[in-house]
Amino acid sequence: MFYTILGGMWSVTMTDIIQFIVMTVGIFLVMLPMSLSYVGGWTSLLDRLPASHFDLTSMGWANIFQYFLLYTLGMVVSQDIWQRVFTAKTPNIARGGAVYAGLYSIAYAVALSVIGMCGVIVFPNINDPQNVFANMSLEILPHGLLGLILASVCSALMSTASGTLLASSTLLSHDILKQYWFQNISDRQFVLLSRMMTLAVGIVAIIFAIWIQDVLVALDVAYAILSGAIFVPVIFGFFWKRATAKAGFYSIVISSIVVLVGLAMEGLSSTYPIIYGIGASIVSIVIFSYLFPSANLKEEIEDQQHVL
Repeated sequence: MFYTILGGMWSVTMTDIIQFIVMTVGIFLVMLPMSLSYVGGWTSLLDRLPASHFDLTSMGWANIFQYFLLYTLGMVVSQDIWQRVFTAKTPNIARGGAVYAGLYSIAYAVALSVIGMCGVIVFPNINDPQNVFANMSLEILPHGLLGLILASVCSALMSTASGTLLASSTLLSHDILKQYWFQNISDRQFVLLSRMMTLAVGIVAIIFAIWIQDVLVALDVAYAILSGAIFVPVIFGFFWKRATAKAGFYSIVISSIVVLVGLAMEGLSSTYPIIYGIGASIVSIVIFSYLFPSANLKEEIEDQQHVL
């Protein structure tokens, strides 16, 4: 939180590079090979685990669709990912970076899944799946390498947290506060405002983390709002000429309320609120785009009427 407050996007970028290196070394060069070695290698893993562990569709198509709704749509419009794309020097770098980051994410997910499968063999009766990685590290690693692995875990958390903190504070300070309340502030004052917003968002995030505890549940809630409330307005804004900023704003507000109410009624891990939110978002952005057309759109419609 504090290096994000002090250094902004530059500090996030620099620390991301260091954290990326630590994550890669810790997971791919240390934890993955040592986990496989501890259980007797890949062949032993194949022999000792049920075949369903190696079947990509074993969780069922309903769950696959659930995760697609939850994470894929949310990732597409996630501002902390876009901010990294927009810091690229050229469009080619942005495009290549996005592709390589996606491929790396797949490899990282597979590596962690294999480590988890090794954990099933080592700790067959573990109660909390969130503790598998930590228990595996304590069980199989000597102290020096254990420190590296813990650093890699912290790096994964920090690289996500810093970008998300900065994304949230930027939205609040630049898109809301500066636009409507502090329009004439100087650059120095705006930097101070941004830092104050980063601190405030960080404190709120800490409170929510202590309250929710479960990482997966927290992700479910966050991505339910992204997928259910943000995805449709962003996509309509890009591809539907009649969509307006005001309609997008009302659509986000309405669908966010629908998603939150749905989560309260259906449970925090339910995906039905996402579907409700997407439906409400489509209906509201279409209605409000027709009710409040933009000035340019009004002129275009009047020109068409004049021609007719």
